Amino acid sequence: MGSNKVTTAVSLLAFYGIAFVVFTYPLVLEFDSAFISDGRDGCQFVWNIYNFTDNLENSRPLFHTDKLYHPIGSSLILHVYAPVISLVGLLVGNPVLALNITVALSFVFSGIGAYLLCNHYVRNRLISALAGFVYAYCPSKLLHIYGHYDLMLTATIPFFILFFVTALKGVEGGRRLRLVNRGGFVLALAFFAVTYFSSYYYTFFLMIFVFLYVSFFALRLYSFRLFTRKNLLYGLLIILISTAIVAIFER
Repeated sequence: MGSNKVTTAVSLLAFYGIAFVVFTYPLVLEFDSAFISDGRDGCQFVWNIYNFTDNLENSRPLFHTDKLYHPIGSSLILHVYAPVISLVGLLVGNPVLALNITVALSFVFSGIGAYLLCNHYVRNRLISALAGFVYAYCPSKLLHIYGHYDLMLTATIPFFILFFVTALKGVEGGRRLRLVNRGGFVLALAFFAVTYFSSYYYTFFLMIFVFLYVSFFALRLYSFRLFTRKNLLYGLLIILISTAIVAIFER
């Protein structure tokens, strides 16, 4: 890695890391003993870490608990479990610290991932850095920090997209994608797997992205000319009709 790349990496880590400290202050002062929560959903994730590590240490099923509906217990297959956070809990031995570390790393690497994805297309470091900041610290994501910690785990999304689009290339004039980078495709699958064990919502969104990306080439939409008078007229009609339908049903 060249000196410029090292400098860029360190600068991005510092930039996104300092942003996390500022946005969550004074969390940094009690990083191992306090966490941001509305007193309801946020507490659930501390329990998730405790239950996961307790099951593992006592050789019990990981996605089950007897602490609810005892003695029958309950399955946690469809529970908002986010076991990725619990794996960090195994390493640090402190559920609160594990939660804060995971969330902090997710914010920082969300920014770095978005930076790399943007820079892949734009080739401008400043714009890419700003894109990473906007993605990592967008208001809708910061709003969920009070309790929906699974929605904080957005770091894998830009990495998946980056490796996916660089591993599969469209053939000129064709309808199929061609695998040009096996290693990149494996990494994309790895990031998809981590996303699956982080958030079911984001897993679904990535599946939609894959469907749309494949459809773009399968339907040859790359040859579609958007800015023609006919297509703009059709688009305007669709917007007007859909707006009218929504307005009617909202009454």
